[in-house]
This record gives sequence, C-alpha cells and structure tokens, in this order.
Amino acid sequence: GRLHLPYMRGERILELTKVIRDDDIQMIYDRFLQHAQESIIRCIQADSEAAFEAEYQKYIDTARGIGLQKLEEYFTANYRSLLEKGLDA
Repeated sequence: GRLHLPYMRGERILELTKVIRDDDIQMIYDRFLQHAQESIIRCIQADSEAAFEAEYQKYIDTARGIGLQKLEEYFTANYRSLLEKGLDA
C-alpha cells in the first residue's frame, strides 16, 4: 500500500538501472558476478582474520581488473538518464 510506495519507486529505478544493452558490459557483469560468488565463499571459509583480509583484497583487486569501474560508470549513466526522464518521481 501507501507505506511501500517510496520503496517501490526506489526498487523500480534500481531494477531499470541494471538493464544492460551493451554486450561488452554484459560480459564484464557476468564475469564480476561469477567472481563475486567465488570470492564470497573463499572469504567465508577463511580460517583467520588475516586469511579473510587476504581473500578480500584479492576479490577487490580482481574485480577492478575485470572492469568494476566500467560497470559503475555504465550503471551510474543509466541511473542519471532515468532521473532525467523523471522516473524517480
């Protein structure tokens, strides 16, 4: 109902922001998702804080290498475009 409306608007713009119409970006996104799933498991299975930190740093470094910056730029551009069209209202 009315209580959920502000959240539903935010959810709608979030879902539309994630629409990918570029094959290269889609490939980066798919690689990132696979990498994230594998990295989360390694972080959870770490047997010490130091091992966790090492796995987490590998996750960050690899994500950057895969193209995390390109994904962020693409999704930010999508989001801004939707705002310009008045979708957040």
